[in-house]
Amino acid sequence: MRACSGPPHDQHVSTFPLDLDPLAIPNPPPPEPAEIRAGDTLQRERASDDYPAAEGYSLSYVFVNRTTNYAIGGAMVTNGPQNYEVTVPAATTAARAAGWYRWQAYITDSSTPPNRWTVGEGEAQVLPNLQVLAGGFDDREPDEIMLDAVVALMSNKVLTDARSTKSKSANCVNTPGKRSPRFAMTWKPVCAPFVSGAESCHPRKQLE
Repeated sequence: MRACSGPPHDQHVSTFPLDLDPLAIPNPPPPEPAEIRAGDTLQRERASDDYPAAEGYSLSYVFVNRTTNYAIGGAMVTNGPQNYEVTVPAATTAARAAGWYRWQAYITDSSTPPNRWTVGEGEAQVLPNLQVLAGGFDDREPDEIMLDAVVALMSNKVLTDARSTKSKSANCVNTPGKRSPRFAMTWKPVCAPFVSGAESCHPRKQLE
């Protein structure tokens, strides 16, 4: 019988520290928000292992869209014991126009001039503050607005063409034509001589 070279399976000792406190492991901050409500206070934290908040670095954000840009930094970002703590007052977010923005997060040091490192980027949507709206709110996407405008334009053109055709038809009368070997009766439109614009009528050539 072959001897075992190690302890039996049920005698293996785990190397995982049994006294490890799960509460001692810091939870990572949540990801950057994809939506920011104008008029709401924005509070969040951001961690950076490469540029720790406790070592004197500074975190800033910049948000840019087609027409405007704004920054988050200075007094709105403080260095906590572990993470950067961001607090944007409600009065500041209330001044932001609704829409989609591209953002970048960057860290600088205390050098002169300071060194700069980009640590994050993405897109975020600023949602409107419905409380301050005086009237209605058009929440359609740009492509929906364009499609609705095209449909309205085409509908108006169809109605205009229909009225024009009806008006021209009212200016013409039908009179019986002579019999043809191929047809028992043919009709040809004759424009009334007293109607202005009679030249717009195009009678079909009568078959003999």
